[in-house]
Amino acid sequence: THILILCAHYDSVAAGPGADDDGSGVAAVLAAANIMRNYEFYHTVRFVCFSGEEQGLIGSRHYAEDAYHSNDSIIAVLNADMIGFAPTSSDGTKGKIFTNTPSEWIVEYTQDISVLYADYIHIELTPMGASSGSDHYYFWQYGYNAVFYHEFHFNSYYHSAGDTIEHMNITYSMHFSRLILATLAEMASQPRPILEI
Repeated sequence: THILILCAHYDSVAAGPGADDDGSGVAAVLAAANIMRNYEFYHTVRFVCFSGEEQGLIGSRHYAEDAYHSNDSIIAVLNADMIGFAPTSSDGTKGKIFTNTPSEWIVEYTQDISVLYADYIHIELTPMGASSGSDHYYFWQYGYNAVFYHEFHFNSYYHSAGDTIEHMNITYSMHFSRLILATLAEMASQPRPILEI
């Protein structure tokens, strides 16, 4: 069977509680799992939260390596890391997405979803190119397609004691979570692994 993965990391740095980095992503994974468990899909959907991201992507590196050696047919990995900080209203309508060339179809797919469900989502994504800074990275290294969803305005309280829920924009986090959930659900609803809306 073909596999789709929605992931985030549940560890944080010693200096901060990690509400945005990456409690925001973990909340998106848990919310998506809670909703999607009530429906049937054509593909296997895995909801994965990694440890050791802050120590050098340890959990996701082992996971991707194991998947590769098991010949897992992973179609797409959607990585949510820091999707909850938007200090101004204009920041709340924008997001970033990091990708490598083979995964660019996921960017277009997500952008199409954003337009399709504009009334519920209100987030315009800016493609940022590649990044080695989160759990999608080792999936790229093992030949899998993956993207990294990230807030538009980088969190001012990053890796500090101020990374608390009080400094997050919960409405923004909800809209970003909806965008990722809708992308994942649409992909999982396609009978063939060549995915288009």
